[in-house]
Amino acid sequence: MTMHRKFREIAPKPPDSGVFRSTCGTRFATSEKLLAASFEISKLIAQCKKPHTVGETLVKPCLIKAVEEVLGLEAKKKIQDIPLSNNTVKARIELMSNDIEEQLVSRIKRSPVFALQCDESTDISNCCQLLVFVRFLDDDNTIIKEELLISRELDTTSKGIDVMNSISEYFEKHNLMWNKLVALCTDVMLGSRSGLAT
Repeated sequence: MTMHRKFREIAPKPPDSGVFRSTCGTRFATSEKLLAASFEISKLIAQCKKPHTVGETLVKPCLIKAVEEVLGLEAKKKIQDIPLSNNTVKARIELMSNDIEEQLVSRIKRSPVFALQCDESTDISNCCQLLVFVRFLDDDNTIIKEELLISRELDTTSKGIDVMNSISEYFEKHNLMWNKLVALCTDVMLGSRSGLAT
């Protein structure tokens, strides 16, 4: 699957109207290319861990200057239409993130079994972070994959019950089945009457 096709699948769709398509055919084709470019640049910004504003303040001006010098004014006008504002880059990154999460959840659902590894830690600012990794069998049931499933801040305490509630909430939201869970690895969240593994 090409990257442009992938971005088209997760991007918001315009209204499906015959009139819209016939009057805006070439404009829509150009918009698709601009949309794909916006997704590609947003992905690079996220991978480089740069602030979202870099798209508008550095990347786009550099692109415009380079294209104007190399390809001329007509190409420069097209480049100027690439949406790279702070909010646009943020929205693109969120769409890609949600798509990756949906793909992961769907792969876990197809696996006959899976296992979880949980860890929580409190950082220097007294903020409790929960990380949950998942191991599952990939589509052909021969390769074991390991991915980060949950990374979130715990609103309450870091007790086993709070961790359990957070994981349960995630499972309910994504319709993951507890009966497929075959192993659970935690550090010290064990107890005879209370704890994550109880």
